[in-house]
Amino acid sequence: MRPLQIQFFLSYAILGSLSPLLSVFLQEEKGLSPSRIGVALALVSGSNLISPTLMTLLADTRLQTRHILALAYSSTAVMLTILLGPTAWWLTLALMAGFGLSIVAMFPLQDGLYFSAAQEARRAGKTVVEYPRVRIWGTFGFMLPALLLYGWLHVSPNALPAVIGAIACAALCVTWSLTRLPPVHPAPAAGARRIPTLEAFRVLARPETRWLCLGLALAAGCSATYHNFFPLYLRNTLGLGREWIPLIINLGALGEVFYTLAFPWFRRVLGEKGILLAGLGLMTLRMTLLSWFPSVPMAILVQLGHGLEILALFVLVPMLLNRLAGDHFRNSMQGAFSMFMGGSRLLGTLIAGHAIERDILHALGVAACLGALAWTIVALGYRKAPAAQDCPP
Repeated sequence: MRPLQIQFFLSYAILGSLSPLLSVFLQEEKGLSPSRIGVALALVSGSNLISPTLMTLLADTRLQTRHILALAYSSTAVMLTILLGPTAWWLTLALMAGFGLSIVAMFPLQDGLYFSAAQEARRAGKTVVEYPRVRIWGTFGFMLPALLLYGWLHVSPNALPAVIGAIACAALCVTWSLTRLPPVHPAPAAGARRIPTLEAFRVLARPETRWLCLGLALAAGCSATYHNFFPLYLRNTLGLGREWIPLIINLGALGEVFYTLAFPWFRRVLGEKGILLAGLGLMTLRMTLLSWFPSVPMAILVQLGHGLEILALFVLVPMLLNRLAGDHFRNSMQGAFSMFMGGSRLLGTLIAGHAIERDILHALGVAACLGALAWTIVALGYRKAPAAQDCPP
């Protein structure tokens, strides 16, 4: 599992370099208004409607995942390199769309690759490193660029170092994917005739999972207000320098390490549904507090709960999805869910961009109310679904 741990580290370093300053870069270097920033980021989110589903289908049926990942990382590096130069607003939007098509496919592909490799290892009687212990390397990768780029951002007149750092990490990912990732060839289940993606959607639509998907889709839409525009909140509302924004955001990522390592304890004490509800509850509380008490101390304080939100939505949920997947649609399960969430993020980001142009504090407050509704849906509607082998065809 060591090559996969390094892969998670490098790929999340792309996000750690770029995402804390992407909206600031689009505002200050590309001259986009908040509403156009919303469109640009919505194009990234909207790529979930196409790219992950297609790429994970190919991984289940045609190509090795490591080759698809290398192609995605290459495309990411090319799009960001072009974005470094002067571009008209419409070309900036087009490049963000191209960037989205590559970047959003990476993470469900990596999750599917891990779960497929783990399944093969278990059948061979080998010891398997559990998913949280692999995913935690992504957290370390996300945090590293904030430390490496702090000095450069402090003396730089713009946010270009963040984009350059992401390009360098993407180039490393291409090399690692082609040379070190394991080849995995999932064998279709005996007698399976369904298209893997359609089989995945069929499972997600079952009564025991549809309410979970609905609640998480609503949560993804409203959380786009925070995750996409919190850097602008720090920059415009609180007046922080660019170099401080990644550090504050990474305080939350640092908490992920504790929550991820403590995952077995949380699952034993709270149960899986309890972790989901705690994560959604803290997400809602964070946006409420930022709306009511805009200040640097509050922006730092709310990072304490970030790790549990990530544990619930980005560690536990892929594990739940894998438990529902059969061998012939293990990758496609991750991609189908990403497609479902992507539609919600697209709509949420578009609405948030227009709302924030008028009043970012009010936008956060409305998003918190929608987060409370998502929490209610999961609390009342979700129940544990049976594993794939227990489900009728």
